[in-house]
Amino acid sequence: MLSACVAFAVAALVVLVAINRGAYDDGHLTSVMMVAAGHLPQTGDCDECFQPKLYYVVSGLLARAAFVDPANRTAVRIVAQIVSGCAGLLTFWLGWRMLAETAFSPRVRGMAFALFACNPSLIAMFVQATNDAFAILFGSLVVLLTLRLVRTPLDHPLDPRAVALLALACIAVSVSKATGLALSAAVAFLLVWRLAAGLRSGSGLRANTAALAIFALPYLLTVPLLGGYAQNAMRGGTPVGIGVARSTPPGFFTDRPTGQTGALGRTGVLSVVGGYLTLRPFDLFEVPWHRSGQDDLGSARTSLWTQVFARSHFVFFEQWPLQWLNETSTVVLLGRAIFILGWITTGFTLIGFGAAVVAVFKRQGAAAAWPAFWSEPGAASILMSTALAALIAFTYTYRNEGAMKPLYVYPALLCAVWAFAYGVSFVRARVLPARAAIFDAAVGTSVVAVCGLYVAQLLTLVQTIVANGI
Repeated sequence: MLSACVAFAVAALVVLVAINRGAYDDGHLTSVMMVAAGHLPQTGDCDECFQPKLYYVVSGLLARAAFVDPANRTAVRIVAQIVSGCAGLLTFWLGWRMLAETAFSPRVRGMAFALFACNPSLIAMFVQATNDAFAILFGSLVVLLTLRLVRTPLDHPLDPRAVALLALACIAVSVSKATGLALSAAVAFLLVWRLAAGLRSGSGLRANTAALAIFALPYLLTVPLLGGYAQNAMRGGTPVGIGVARSTPPGFFTDRPTGQTGALGRTGVLSVVGGYLTLRPFDLFEVPWHRSGQDDLGSARTSLWTQVFARSHFVFFEQWPLQWLNETSTVVLLGRAIFILGWITTGFTLIGFGAAVVAVFKRQGAAAAWPAFWSEPGAASILMSTALAALIAFTYTYRNEGAMKPLYVYPALLCAVWAFAYGVSFVRARVLPARAAIFDAAVGTSVVAVCGLYVAQLLTLVQTIVANGI
């Protein structure tokens, strides 16, 4: 089954890269075309020109090397999508390497990887001209290298080469997209905590200080300039440079509209309670998508976690790009099915994160450092929590429906893959031995069912793009 899933995922990615002509935001393609024409995009040149430039530079220079006419949007798009597709293939490999280095059973690793590799929303990011492709690729590398690093015991010095490689990964993700700043902050926290733990125990001061310096100095000397954050701060007063005005804060209990119109009127979070303390799965069943119109204020749209769940599992939820529009009965049934079965695998992921947090704060003995942040559960929890905190801050500050996308958390996606495996292993260890076979069969069946729905979505997407070719 695993081999079949991998083969299908790779085939689907390659086919979609070849036939897709849609994008969530053509501003990314505009930036690539500018680089291909010999001009480095600057804040204000286009709606996405404030973004860090690594993806645009790589794609644009490749288009120049291939003698592609920079004014030919179709040709430049194909080059940029090839770059994204290659990033996707490398991300799949990193996901497998991450799982292969864990202590999970081969069966659990296989199920986790199948869900990861076949996810249509993830594949959708790798078939478009978007800097999210590099953010996910290098973010996944950060997760892999961080999990490797925390396996070094606190009383052993860190390998300087491993720390330097992690610093390079953090630099790469940060000069690809601003979400990399959150992951890098999480890695810095872990290194600072290791230093503090060493101070408490009276050992490793010099080695831990050196490790922190090896990470921090290259990062601080390069990212503000290469990522364009310093320029954005000087021009717009904010390092991230987003071209959307801040909204008034949402109400706590009562809904508070943003007061904005047009594209900015696509309200997301209306209140703190409604936006962050709710989960509305049943609201997804009647019509399992939304149109991003101002009059589309269904409760599912204004609940962040409902949005994150729906967008993570159902590639047709946004009905965008235009070439992906499909409102047939098949898509309705696919959406309803995934919004039911998807909760099973999502549930194991949430259990995994909960169990990881318990493991971090569980007392291990007088000699052990507490909390156990310097561990696989600690690293996975910190990395994902930081990414989610950044998403919450983003949706609170701008309150636009377009900010409520899990793709901003996808650079930490391998933490969720790890959490699923951890959750399944955690529950199985507590199942009576006589029922272990039943548990394995039930989990395996749910994974097969969800992956089957993923495959059906991807096949439907291919058919839709071909039929709607614009």
